[in-house]
Amino acid sequence: MKRILILLLFINTLWHVSAQNAGGIVFETQSHDFGSFPEDGDNRTCSFKFVNQGKKMVVIAHVQTTCGCATADYTRQPIAPGKTGIVSITYNPKGRPGKFNRSILVSFAGIEEKVRLNISGIVTPGVVRKDKRFPYVMGDLQLKATGFRFLPIPARGEEQERSIQVINSGKAPLRVQFSSASPILSGKLEPEVLSPGAIGELKISRKADAARSQMKCIRLKEKKTYPAKAGCVYIEIDTEACK
Repeated sequence: MKRILILLLFINTLWHVSAQNAGGIVFETQSHDFGSFPEDGDNRTCSFKFVNQGKKMVVIAHVQTTCGCATADYTRQPIAPGKTGIVSITYNPKGRPGKFNRSILVSFAGIEEKVRLNISGIVTPGVVRKDKRFPYVMGDLQLKATGFRFLPIPARGEEQERSIQVINSGKAPLRVQFSSASPILSGKLEPEVLSPGAIGELKISRKADAARSQMKCIRLKEKKTYPAKAGCVYIEIDTEACK
């Protein structure tokens, strides 16, 4: 029994040393298991909290994810001794069914040693992707992406346009009908009617308004509140906070 207690104490000491780098930065944990969640569900986010136990201010210089499936957000301001910071990681399951295990490297300014974080989980399969190049599914329409950002409109600019490539994975011609709560946002499908197996583009436009100097982040969502109509997909153009 005594040997077991000594071994546990030794393991705990090793963990504490590995969780603390040369700058006195200590993470509460360096791994997170999301468990099981659906491919067609929302993105999953976890937060890694750390304490600056050193004697100097520390600043996160960079957070490197090892794949396009994960994005990072983190405390931007300097963290004083005794204060805490957070690194948040968001995992996108679209088009990525199965087990995953990803590393994230956190770099602090002036500190050579990096902190390695880890996320893992199991993504349960969603609807069948007939073409894996287009991971997002809205009815018979598959999209390469559902979100993007508009940069500020130049002083003399009147309109911006962004495109998202799509494919008709169904067996009948397809149209798209757009709606938006904002009068400055609109969309169209080119070509207007997409034949089965054909690739087209969703063209999303932003008109200039009083907030033209601001960045605007867009998210496309399938609007299922409309009565189902064969050969038509309803898409809502929504805004979200830019990260």
